[in-house]
Amino acid sequence: MTPTHTFTIVRLDDGRRAVVKRPVDGAPDGAADRLLWEGSCLTRLTEAPRVLRCYRVERAPPALVLEYAAGGSLAGRLRDGPAPGVGRLLGAREVAAIGAALGAALASVHAAGM
Repeated sequence: MTPTHTFTIVRLDDGRRAVVKRPVDGAPDGAADRLLWEGSCLTRLTEAPRVLRCYRVERAPPALVLEYAAGGSLAGRLRDGPAPGVGRLLGAREVAAIGAALGAALASVHAAGM
């Protein structure tokens, strides 16, 4: 799968770490518009549990400044198995915890009318 966005960790003026998400050069048509739409949605979810905060939406060039979350991605957790090239299976408790967190986030999104 070809990446459509870049992610850069930055330090904000107040000392917090954040992530800047931008479309890659040569991103598919509409990628910038989808990114701006994502930012407008995230800015409406300031109190939603398990949803990263969007600190700022920049229009030119398009970018989102997002809350930094340590711990890596789910894809990384699945990829980094016991040996190179060997994926990792998640245990039942881990799957349940991830599912509960996703459910809480989705409920917040729906409660906000999205």
